[in-house]
Amino acid sequence: MNWLQVPSFAEIMETMLKQKGMSKASLAKRAATSEVYLHQLFSGRRKASGNRMICLCIGLGASLPETQKILRLSGVSQLYPKVKQDAVIMYGILHQMNQELFSGQYAFFVYL
Repeated sequence: MNWLQVPSFAEIMETMLKQKGMSKASLAKRAATSEVYLHQLFSGRRKASGNRMICLCIGLGASLPETQKILRLSGVSQLYPKVKQDAVIMYGILHQMNQELFSGQYAFFVYL
């Protein structure tokens, strides 16, 4: 990759998977998405929405700065604390409530 080029979604996610020591299958499970959909994202056949990118970041266990970087480099809006939905997500990420955002009494992503 040329230093002037913006990394692709697949490059960003491959780097994060290596850093976190995760497989694509475990990411799909933790991000509440199918392996087929994840494969389509990695191959470039599909483009993830902002909400789906957030799910992937949460599935990776990414920190808030990592999440913001991934969102920015993927071309979707970063989380903004004055937006209620974003504030809830930011709180969950900062307090490592990753699985609580997907399941249980306070499941947030069920309603998106």
